[in-house]
Amino acid sequence: MAYICPVRFWEIDLFAKADDEPSDQNYGLTLCEARNNYGEFGAALPRLKEYCTEAKDWELPRK
Repeated sequence: MAYICPVRFWEIDLFAKADDEPSDQNYGLTLCEARNNYGEFGAALPRLKEYCTEAKDWELPRK
C-alpha cells in the first residue's frame, strides 16, 4: 500500500522511524532532504516538479 502526496510527490514511508532516516520508497531520500528540496524546487525531487501541483502558502516550509 502506498500513499503519495500530490503536492510534493513524496511517497509516505510507513516504516521510516525518523525524518532523517533514508526512505526505501523514495530513492533513499530522507524526509528532511525532501522538505529542503520542496522549498528549493517545489518537489521532493527536481525531476518530479512537472507532475506536482502548485503549493499553497501554508504548505511551504518555514525558514
